[in-house]
Amino acid sequence: MDDRDRSDGVDAPNITGDKAPPAPTWVKVAGAIALILVLVVVIALLSGGKHGPGRHLSTVHVASQAPIAEGHERA
Repeated sequence: MDDRDRSDGVDAPNITGDKAPPAPTWVKVAGAIALILVLVVVIALLSGGKHGPGRHLSTVHVASQAPIAEGHERA
């Protein structure tokens, strides 16, 4: 019995050297989104500037912070 004659609905492996079937649309879309995200991260890292959590803090001076409790020293 030849693999191409199976009636269970499963395709036989491609052993004839034909081209593989094209990727599904969802794979292409997911790959494009992943590539765009990687490019955005690389551009953000290369663009310079101040990065990190300090970027979102206010510019108020340290003197305006809450006082340190007695008996505790600032490191």
